[in-house]
Amino acid sequence: MHLIRGSAAIRWFFAAARRALASVGVPLLAIVWSASALAAGGFTCPAKGTIVVLQNGNYATFKVVFHGADAQDPLVCNRTYFPESAPTTGTDASLFLNYYNIKDSITLAEQAQLAAFFAGQQNQVSVDYKAIANSGVRLFSYHDSWKRLGMQTLQIGGRQYAVDVLQRVNANVTTDQQGTVKIWYDRASGLFLKSSTENFQYFGSSGVYHVVSVTPP
Repeated sequence: MHLIRGSAAIRWFFAAARRALASVGVPLLAIVWSASALAAGGFTCPAKGTIVVLQNGNYATFKVVFHGADAQDPLVCNRTYFPESAPTTGTDASLFLNYYNIKDSITLAEQAQLAAFFAGQQNQVSVDYKAIANSGVRLFSYHDSWKRLGMQTLQIGGRQYAVDVLQRVNANVTTDQQGTVKIWYDRASGLFLKSSTENFQYFGSSGVYHVVSVTPP
């Protein structure tokens, strides 16, 4: 999710987007494994056994099976992606706060601020970090600014979700580029239900997606 770099964003479920974004240096939303250094503080990973079907900006459909929080870190959420084109071939991923890939560094203090933001305890947060671009070669510096814009109600499959509407501005400090993405996030389930951006060239299909169905465990 690049939601997704940081809605996303994300290895997320977009291998095709990864290749497209490599040329402009949009990262894989990477972050260091916090190894239980932080308490979850109100943040909740999607429950083990939750199944989500979503469609991205390229109209590709994915099934995502969640495996709950990592045994070593309650802030790391495990899942497997299954593209519609290969429904039996899954790709495992572990995402910090169900959003950032676990690779490059960010301070523990900023990890705590991000966790508080996603738990609804802060309305704004900014973090700086370094991440390897989707090409897997070059290291870039990034600055993420998150803001809570308000709340809305989304209806998916006959069920209503009271969601936070979040704004994420992702700036690639190395290349002096940036993009803004709007994300609809359900704190109760830990699910990112929708994302939109006017900066499609920057984020690629990982910046535009919506959940089609949610099957609870």
